[in-house]
Amino acid sequence: MKIYFQKQSSLIIQYLFLILLIMYCQDEKQHKTPLNPPTEIKPIKKVICPLAVGNYWTYIDSSIGFYNYQADTSKLEITGKTNINFGNQVIEVFFWNWINLKTKIPEDWKWLNRNEDNGLWTYGILSSTDTLLLKNLDIKYPIELNESWKSVLIYDNYKVSDTLTITCIDTEEPFKTPLGIFYCYVYYYRMPHPLQRSWHKYGLPQKQFRSIIEKIDSRLIKDEFYLFLVPQVGYVGMVEIVNGVLVWKKVLLDYSVRL
Repeated sequence: MKIYFQKQSSLIIQYLFLILLIMYCQDEKQHKTPLNPPTEIKPIKKVICPLAVGNYWTYIDSSIGFYNYQADTSKLEITGKTNINFGNQVIEVFFWNWINLKTKIPEDWKWLNRNEDNGLWTYGILSSTDTLLLKNLDIKYPIELNESWKSVLIYDNYKVSDTLTITCIDTEEPFKTPLGIFYCYVYYYRMPHPLQRSWHKYGLPQKQFRSIIEKIDSRLIKDEFYLFLVPQVGYVGMVEIVNGVLVWKKVLLDYSVRL
């Protein structure tokens, strides 16, 4: 009888152990394969200037000059978007518009801009009187320190008057604004002399006309621009220096952007 009781107890213990083992395995399986696995969260791609209808930037403009000082404000806004045919493709572009702050009306010129993998591109200008379509890289991003690229300069009557070499000279330069300090990418370029930009008016090839101007005046004005931008924000400031003297400065006062 004692032997029988021991055998029965042993069988009961083995049976209980088996039940516990099955329950543990089922519990582990539930933890490893959740009923509602989390959805993948894709990172937001950084752009140098966010383009969404309604985005705006307001600036303080200081014209310092050599003898006087004047201050004003200006506003840049993304006022709309459209599709254009370019290179056998239909692409979406955004209206990059400067706003008349007195009338609250956008200026007639609409720059057609869009962000692509390597930066902010302009696809032309649209106005009530004329249209110019071209593809030009305005701001390269991402970019390495001291990296350069060529960008066209558009002046009178929608004509491309020259080509600029733009260089990234800093990637975290502090720039002070009423909103605080922004750490910026700094893009530098030197403007051609005004006479050099007028070569197309005189019917001469650009290189020939430029060499003539340089022989006449070897002390051409050194007109330098510095653009301060922050990814996901856009233009934080701009500075113009002529022959070593600060003559114009644009500083971000207010902004509202959606990505």
